[in-house]
Amino acid sequence: MAFVEGERFDVSLGEEDERPPRASAFDFIGDIKERVAPTPRAPTAPSLKSTTTGFPQHKKRVSAFKKQRDVSKNISVPAEPPPQDAINVENASYEEVERRKIDQENKQRLAQMTPAEIEQERRELFEGLSPALIEKLLRRSNIDDNPVRHDEPQPAAPPQAQGIASNNKKSVKFDNTVGTTPKEQKDSTQQSEELPDLTQQLHATAPDVHFPRPSAPPELDENSPNFLDQLHEKYYPDLAHDPSKLAWMEPADDTDEASPYHPSHASLEPEQLRFDFKGRLIPPNLARQIPTNQGLHHHGDAPESAGYTIPELARLSRSRFAPQRSVAFCALGRLLFRLGSGEFGDETEEMSRGQMLCKGLWDLVEATRVLETLTEEVNKSSGNLSAKSYAEEALWNWKRSGGRKRKAV
Repeated sequence: MAFVEGERFDVSLGEEDERPPRASAFDFIGDIKERVAPTPRAPTAPSLKSTTTGFPQHKKRVSAFKKQRDVSKNISVPAEPPPQDAINVENASYEEVERRKIDQENKQRLAQMTPAEIEQERRELFEGLSPALIEKLLRRSNIDDNPVRHDEPQPAAPPQAQGIASNNKKSVKFDNTVGTTPKEQKDSTQQSEELPDLTQQLHATAPDVHFPRPSAPPELDENSPNFLDQLHEKYYPDLAHDPSKLAWMEPADDTDEASPYHPSHASLEPEQLRFDFKGRLIPPNLARQIPTNQGLHHHGDAPESAGYTIPELARLSRSRFAPQRSVAFCALGRLLFRLGSGEFGDETEEMSRGQMLCKGLWDLVEATRVLETLTEEVNKSSGNLSAKSYAEEALWNWKRSGGRKRKAV
């Protein structure tokens, strides 16, 4: 049998060689069906539950700590407040509705407690409050906390109020005299007379708490010879007391010659000479007459004498407190200017008193390294600008005075 090129033909391979037809990818795609969309609804405003006050209803929340404590006492805590239907809110105010809800919760809580738990809570309450406060609360409970209505029955007193004085076989009841008969008012009056006995019992059992008060400091007498000791005892009782540090506040004693700057000394060393803030020398007799309000007194040697020595100014110039450094730089600069200008003598004059004084002061300036301290302050890249300016001024005063003039050898 002849076949034409390109003609299709089938070849039978037998039943055992037949293969299942190959699945097509389009077999998994079904018919496309369009769903009918529902009719859209217009949005509506949320509906709020109407209340008598216009505000949302309060929801009582219980803390996790209180729940855990109540579970340990086998007390079931209500998850929500009692239903609103149980309270008549048609003609009641918001405060009255809340008061009734709290009263119902308290009654429910008390109903779930055992007598032993009630007694324990009562004991803890009375131990933590003062007797006067408890009596005041009991007297005010009938006036402010429990308003009486004539159109509804009066609730019974809570169990803890009924068992306050159970130890003395007495009972305390609330004095609800409004709307009662004269006989009932007489009975309530007799019951209210038991309150003083309850107060005495609470005062007897309450612990005696005493808060100690420190003794009042002694009054200061400026004319007392122990004024400084009294001053320290009143304002600085916890600090160490050194009477010598306050000697500058006492009147100068001319008969005491132990001071290194006493006027009776025939000669003084250069390190004992004192200067004011303008670099002027203060004689010993004048140093005792300068008042303390000028700021020239100190706690160093000879505190009764005003003024600062060169070693004291050198120590202040290395202080970490910038205002102290500034004061020292200013005083040292003016002192160097007067020293270089010859106000304290000329070092080149031989066999003169001025030569000895000038030479001793210059040697002291070099020993205390005053110029090095001033130069170090000026070369600082950071720091207090005022202190740096005063140090520059001191160096300028030293240079324009000519500095130390030595005799050529």
